[in-house]
Amino acid sequence: MFKPKYGTEIVSKVLNCFVDDHLRWFDYGVEWSIRPLPNKEGWYQLEANPSYDGASFEGFTEMSFSEEPLTGKELTEDMMIILVEAGVAWNINVDNPEAPAEYCLEDVELTQVVAALSDEDSHIFSSWDNRCFVLNVKTGEAKHHDMTDLIFSLAAA
Repeated sequence: MFKPKYGTEIVSKVLNCFVDDHLRWFDYGVEWSIRPLPNKEGWYQLEANPSYDGASFEGFTEMSFSEEPLTGKELTEDMMIILVEAGVAWNINVDNPEAPAEYCLEDVELTQVVAALSDEDSHIFSSWDNRCFVLNVKTGEAKHHDMTDLIFSLAAA
């Protein structure tokens, strides 16, 4: 869950490019979507699910391993320039100041992309099993929280 600082059209363009072109989730049988959270104005949920019965998550990752430079189309139409400005995409020619800047997403994780798209005064929440990952967008502080006691208290209520 996250609170974007940009409109859904821009957020969707960036996520679509990252998830489909760099993580290649569809190739691994995973489809994704974002949807507004009911009763939580401005907050959205990113969901990933198998794209068909029997889909395998083999190869599925939230980390980009692509060394390919971002294309002009990705930087402009797909709005990946946001990731450059946020310092998420990095200049592969940084050690060669005479070469033109070219940016790539090698070793960039989905949470970094979502944080670049999120309101600075918010958090990113990602639950899995009985744990919740929480990232403070402003400070970058990240914590994992065990939700076992919360889960059992809800069952007892």
